[in-house]
Amino acid sequence: MYIISNMTNNNIDINQINDFLNKANEALSCDASCQENKKSNKLRRKYLESKTNLLTAPEEVEVSFKNYLTYTKGDDAYDEYHDKQIELKADTVVIQFRDNFYEAIKKTSDLYDTYSGLLINFNHVSDLYIKLVQENAKLELEVKNKFSDVLTNDRKTYYEDQSIENLRFYHKIFMGLYIIFLIVFLVSIFMFPSSSSKGVLFAILIIFIIYPFVCNKIFLFLFDIYNSILGVLPKNVYKDI
Repeated sequence: MYIISNMTNNNIDINQINDFLNKANEALSCDASCQENKKSNKLRRKYLESKTNLLTAPEEVEVSFKNYLTYTKGDDAYDEYHDKQIELKADTVVIQFRDNFYEAIKKTSDLYDTYSGLLINFNHVSDLYIKLVQENAKLELEVKNKFSDVLTNDRKTYYEDQSIENLRFYHKIFMGLYIIFLIVFLVSIFMFPSSSSKGVLFAILIIFIIYPFVCNKIFLFLFDIYNSILGVLPKNVYKDI
């Protein structure tokens, strides 16, 4: 390599002359095949460098790779590569679409099963609600009837108790009158003369004293005899009707 270091002409740029001489020497020392390899390597380095900046310059990567592939293998190679990339993307989209479609079908099937289960439960709840309403109405009617029966029984008990109290009141009155009668009868035995002997009169007095204690049993006995006689006699059919 020849380097010109001293020139007196100010109009000539020494650096430009050196660059020209360097390029001439490179052209003489590297043939066409060597130049092609250099350019290919240069383009590959540029592609690799741009690939490292994929996130910030994806288009530059694509352009650099296109230039590299077109220069090394021709336009058909890049077109074939581009078609394959499109096919891969298309296959990816189809697979993703198919997966999403199957997932949507599964979700729809699950939702349908859930809906069917909810519908069955709703029908059961509706039937149970209707049954409970009917049972509640029936129970409410029974409670009202029982409450009415209780009121009736209470009213009946009240009147029965009142009647019993009245009977007890009259019983006390008659018992008092009866005792007065016995006292008068006892006094009359000694105060007033009688054709009957005193023994007979005392016997009558004793009978009157015992009578209140045995009269109930006597009347019940007579009432049983009366019912027995009625049971033996023929019944009046028209009266029973």
